[in-house]
Formats: sequence, C-alpha cells, structure tokens
Amino acid sequence: MGVGFNPTDMYAADHIRRVLQTFPGVFSGIGEFTIHKEFVSSKIAGETADLQNRALDRLLDFSAEVGLVVIIHNDMDVPFPKQGAPPAYLDQMKALLKRHPGTTIIWAHTGLGRIVRPIKDHAANLAVILSDPAFKNVYFDMSWAERMLRQERQHQRLMLTVVPRFRLVSELRRQMRHAFGPITLRPIQPE
Repeated sequence: MGVGFNPTDMYAADHIRRVLQTFPGVFSGIGEFTIHKEFVSSKIAGETADLQNRALDRLLDFSAEVGLVVIIHNDMDVPFPKQGAPPAYLDQMKALLKRHPGTTIIWAHTGLGRIVRPIKDHAANLAVILSDPAFKNVYFDMSWAERMLRQERQHQRLMLTVVPRFRLVSELRRQMRHAFGPITLRPIQPE
C-alpha cells in the first residue's frame, strides 16, 4: 500500500501516478490515509482534510482508473458528541462512497477510533451500507472494532453491544466484505 501523500493536495493523484510508473507492480493500493480522525486531523499541516474536497475526489477517481484499492480512515462521529446528535460524518462519508462507485474502498475500523465510540445502532448503519447495491464497492476493516469489543468485555458492557456486532460480523462474512487486521497501539494488559 502506498502512503506519503496529502489527500487535500490536487496533485496527489499525479504524485501517486509517478510512484506507480517508477515502481511498477509494487503497489496495489493507497492508504490508510486520514480524513477525519479524532484529534489528529487538526494537527496535519496545510489544508484540513474534508470529505467534500475536490482533491480527494480526484484521488479516488484516479484510484478507480488504475485499479488501486483505497483504505480511508474517517471517523463516523466526533469525540464526545452531544447526546442525541446525529453522527457528524456518516452522511458525508456515504455521499463520498456513492460518488465513487468504481473505486474499491475499505473504510478503516468501521468509522471508530480510540476515542470515537460506536454510534447508536452502529452495526445497523453498517448493515444498511452492506445491503445497498450503491455501496457494492465498499468494504470494512474491523481491526479497531475488535479492540473496542475486547475493551467493552473488560468493562462488563458486553451484553449491550455484542449481539448487534456479531450479527454484523455474520453479515460481513456472508458477503465477504471485511478484513480483520492487527492494529495495536499498545498492549491491552501491561506485560
């Protein structure tokens, strides 16, 4: 996977094209790159990444053109959202995915983060995407989701969330549209 580009740079696609020409057959995709990520996005130099940025659209169009898989990290919501508020980025992310039906996109961590928790009916929202033919190009990486499930188990909240998540995993397995990865920021238990 190729990284090392700015998704807000209108010339990012040109840079990736040059890398592909310089190193043919080496890269099969780009990412994981970040659009909205908890407290990280605001610390990146330059223009703030946005799901409606023309540079991002150009990058995704280019990826479809040359057959690159894209792994994108975009939180579904903000950290510590107001109770009852709709998820901050879910509708924008769905619009982005629909604008690029020819691009194979893996949504990293199902829109979760270290602080960003599952939204209300998180699994049901993912199931809607999986069942909609307009999103047939969309896959989910569940590495962070599994870490969060382990955390919840440790905090005795398993019964509130495990059934919808297992239903989601079952649906993802049925459609073969998931990937489990070994993301670890730190060990869960001290060594």
